[in-house]
Amino acid sequence: MPNQSTDRATPGATPGTTSAQSTAPPSHAESPTFQRVGILFHPKKPESIELAGAIGDFLRARGMQEIWFESAWEGEAVLTHLPHVDLLITLGGDGTLLRAARLGAAHDVPMLGVKMGRLGFLAEVLPDDWQTPLARVLDGDYWVEKRLMVRARVERPSQPPDADADWHTSTATAAWHHSENTGSHGDGAGTQPNAAGPVAEISSESQLASAPESAPAQAPAYNIVGEYDALNDVVLSRGALARIVRIRVKLDGGYLTTYTCDGLIVSTATGSTGYALAVHGPILPPELRNILVMPIAPHLSMDRAIVLSEGAEVRMKAFSDHEAMLTVDGQFVVEIHNGDEVVVVGSPHLARFIRVREHNYFYQALMDKLRWQG
Repeated sequence: MPNQSTDRATPGATPGTTSAQSTAPPSHAESPTFQRVGILFHPKKPESIELAGAIGDFLRARGMQEIWFESAWEGEAVLTHLPHVDLLITLGGDGTLLRAARLGAAHDVPMLGVKMGRLGFLAEVLPDDWQTPLARVLDGDYWVEKRLMVRARVERPSQPPDADADWHTSTATAAWHHSENTGSHGDGAGTQPNAAGPVAEISSESQLASAPESAPAQAPAYNIVGEYDALNDVVLSRGALARIVRIRVKLDGGYLTTYTCDGLIVSTATGSTGYALAVHGPILPPELRNILVMPIAPHLSMDRAIVLSEGAEVRMKAFSDHEAMLTVDGQFVVEIHNGDEVVVVGSPHLARFIRVREHNYFYQALMDKLRWQG
């Protein structure tokens, strides 16, 4: 990763210093809509760094004095600026915008993306035609699209759990739910529990017949390992080994099912055109504030996507004899220990995108980028 000294830039020149002073006289008497602008460039794309300088020149010519430049990869450095910025301009692909969203959403900073990646679902402006749309934005001719983000919390038990007991608990709970729903008492192999409401967790399969619904197990004390916001998705999955994991899922406190799969995607509407789309999930309009739950390569377990209402809570626990991991926006990984639970809810922060296209742009852009037009 590049160091801070080589990723910053002086406004109007090649990125390299942090000074925001400019002697260029303003060419507009009126104050622009945005007074303080941050430009985030991709440190591995020289054309991105060059374009950052050109946009800085353009902004100074519009009378702006408070402009700063930073690598999108230098999160800590970007955060020092965010309480005092009106607009973020990102130069890169969707990954650059995902980083910017996680950094800027807590400060309600809107973002204007310049597409310099391969696909670019999120970017608004093309690198060879940015002056006209940027001038429109500075003149106030734009609208703001607000998108839901999700927040994942990793809870770790204060006491190390018994791995074997946890595995049997997961198996027994799934089997018990199946017997309750079907009226039978088979072994439940290859079945899909379908119950709603809270359940009593059972420590072994031999106790299924006498499972007391009125005495649910007490939740163990836990520590919060961390909280992570994501614009696209969070994925609980197997680690390095190509082996399945069992993931027990509760929705709003009630048991849903236990997936046997490679992993489970919990996605926003934005993320429905990302990883979730690759596993044949539904495409959701970006303004929806729903959460999508989608298994990856399910084996003899539920293989359909579930679209949850706004405000839903998804609680996941992985059972495996090898490591599991949580991936946030496909950009960083959190190691999941045995006994950890991952809780996903809607984030209190929204990602804000500057748009100059019409409000119905999404579907046409989808057809163009995926080349699905007839």
